[in-house]
Amino acid sequence: MPPRRVILGHLNPSPDLVEQRQAAQVGCYLAFEGPSRANHDRLLLGGDTTTASARGGPGMPYLLRPVRPRLELAVGAEPVRWMLVENPARAFAVPALTVARSC
Repeated sequence: MPPRRVILGHLNPSPDLVEQRQAAQVGCYLAFEGPSRANHDRLLLGGDTTTASARGGPGMPYLLRPVRPRLELAVGAEPVRWMLVENPARAFAVPALTVARSC
């Protein structure tokens, strides 16, 4: 599997910043449950939003309402747009199928 199709999740407890940086440099996405020091062009934010919502937790609205404005104040609007819009779009994109035509 190409690294650009790999998402490494739940990295907050992982203290190895060198390993995280190396994974991002080869093209992997890094998913954290909150802010991190990772490069924003390979960063995804999460919070177990699907399962949290199913358990009665805050779910996706929590990332978009209270967390997003706080992140924008901390790191700026552009990196947050990458984390919440651009990176998920690239990470979860389905490659177009090429269909061979017979004559």
